[in-house]
Amino acid sequence: MLVLTRPEKKILIAVLSILIALCSLAYLAYRNSQRLLNSAEAIEQAEEIKYHILQVQSTLTDMETGVRGYVMTGDETYMVPANAAIADIFLHIHQLNSFPGISAEQSDQMTRLQSLVDEKSTYTNRVAELRRQKGMNEAIAFISEGKEKMLMDQIRDITGNLQRDTDARLTELKAENKNVITHFAVTFYLLLLKVSVTVVTIIFLFIFYFHRRNKAEKVLKESQQLFQNVMDHSSSLISIKDLSGRYMLINQAYENLLGTTKEKVKGKTAYDLFERSAADAIRDNDLEVIRLQQQIKSEEVIGNGNAMQHFVSLKFPLFDIHHIPYAVCSISTDETERAKTEVQHQEQMKRILDLFNNAPCGYQATDKNGIIIEMNETLLKWLGYQRHEVVGKMHVKSLVSEESLKQYAYYFPRIRSGEIKSIFDLEGSYVRKDGSKFSVIANSIAQYDDEDNFLYTRTSIFDISYRRRVSEVAVNN
Repeated sequence: MLVLTRPEKKILIAVLSILIALCSLAYLAYRNSQRLLNSAEAIEQAEEIKYHILQVQSTLTDMETGVRGYVMTGDETYMVPANAAIADIFLHIHQLNSFPGISAEQSDQMTRLQSLVDEKSTYTNRVAELRRQKGMNEAIAFISEGKEKMLMDQIRDITGNLQRDTDARLTELKAENKNVITHFAVTFYLLLLKVSVTVVTIIFLFIFYFHRRNKAEKVLKESQQLFQNVMDHSSSLISIKDLSGRYMLINQAYENLLGTTKEKVKGKTAYDLFERSAADAIRDNDLEVIRLQQQIKSEEVIGNGNAMQHFVSLKFPLFDIHHIPYAVCSISTDETERAKTEVQHQEQMKRILDLFNNAPCGYQATDKNGIIIEMNETLLKWLGYQRHEVVGKMHVKSLVSEESLKQYAYYFPRIRSGEIKSIFDLEGSYVRKDGSKFSVIANSIAQYDDEDNFLYTRTSIFDISYRRRVSEVAVNN
């Protein structure tokens, strides 16, 4: 979907307004041109009607002159143009009737004219026939009756009326044609002006658009360069991949890891760059980001020659303006040294824990209520208990003999209050799970916080049962 900025919307509205105005003027110019053509055709038709009317009048006069010449001279050559004139008259009358737009009144007049011309033709033929058969006097006598004059007067009246109507129509059409020409000229000049304005506006908009685009491209290029510089100066591995897993962008640290350039990496997948197991892990994490559409944090191990590098990767989706993910960004921090340190620390802790649990002496810690919160394996074995039976559950009173309870009741309140800080070489006895006893020497140290509040005691236990038995034997002997 196309999204326009506010300036682009204003430009689009302006262009559409100009185009609408241009189309409106073009339509008006077209309509005025049609009116001009129709007006010209109407004038041409009226002039043709006038021409045919004048031809009818002129031809009738020629026919009458020819007949009279024949009557006076008896020369048949005078009848040739007279006979031809009759055909011409009917041809002109036919042309008049064939024009479109003839009014009903004009049509009636033309019908009447055709009828009179028929009578005139018949009369002319009668005059000529009398001249041939009975002589000039008979023909002149027939003409003197006045019927020919009456027919000609009627024909002249009709043709005169048609001519006056046609002249009036021509005057009206020419006035209208002049008005149409004026309107067409105004519309045409406005159209030319609008076309010029449109061309200038479009040129300006193109210049403005290209200027803005160049400026936007410059800003975008600077932003991309800034973004790339920030990425390249980061010690973390930064990459952007499309939804199909193809690399779109990597930073300098990624280039250093791969030993190649970003241009060569672009378009490749993790399977083109890493071992399959590492590529599978990278791709699985990318797909998880796409599926959840939120950031995730994962650990990835990548082989680099003979060494393995451990990375903690923060991956998150990149969304377009419609909040549809189109890429996955990954920021990976090299945690190889930390992983090595953690392994060393864990190994050291295992050694310490082994020393603690398998020390030749017992060890226990009790809280302020006398509950045992820690005990090593040596003491657990001496007592015959499992860890889950003692730690966090048993009170130290449950492990000492009745003879030693008095010692506990005397020393523990004092060490808890801070009256005394430690106890050394305190002899007593512990009771095993099976009820048997064994002699011990205990050394206790109290632990306090920064405000001297009691936290817990740490006590080391030494089994002196064998030494006690040896002493008893020596005394008895």
